[in-house]
Amino acid sequence: MLEKRGIPVVGDADRLTILRQRCAETHPQVVVSAERFPDGDLLAGLTALLSSGARILAVCESHSDNVVDILLAGASGCVFLTDGLPDDVAQGVRTVSKGGSALHPLAAHAVLNRWRAERDGPSPSNPRRDVLTSREREILAAMARGLTTRGVAEKLEISVKTVEAHKARVFAKLGARNQAHAVSLARSRHLLD
Repeated sequence: MLEKRGIPVVGDADRLTILRQRCAETHPQVVVSAERFPDGDLLAGLTALLSSGARILAVCESHSDNVVDILLAGASGCVFLTDGLPDDVAQGVRTVSKGGSALHPLAAHAVLNRWRAERDGPSPSNPRRDVLTSREREILAAMARGLTTRGVAEKLEISVKTVEAHKARVFAKLGARNQAHAVSLARSRHLLD
């Protein structure tokens, strides 16, 4: 599909683990990724993919709840599964490879809606910065740097169980589903500044 449109392809993957491995091996400029894989979703693997230096163009379903989180977690663009998909992806790759952002109008609308909701002030879905303890913010910052639970424990010289307890409280306070979602929410709420 992309090669027919003059865009070189260095590999493909049907599983998230394979995609991470290929990115680490080939260091592509742009990764075009599905939103979901049999072994995980893009949001969960985004930090590892971004650490390869690649820019990410997500291909999502138009009704996806993860679009904003994927973009806030670092993806450079999002296109939706539509009749124009091959052309949308090719244009998205060209834009993202030049440092731009490629957003389907519905993705841009979702981002603006999230921004407006968060701009309106503290609420259960948008807590104040002081809701997190200093240790929770420290662990959140380590998660944002891509450290594993064990890596955070070693860095902070605390037990893995203690890190897990702090992470659980951070997830609950932020309303996060997982580590990538917590980091995405924290970035969007300026908790890591």
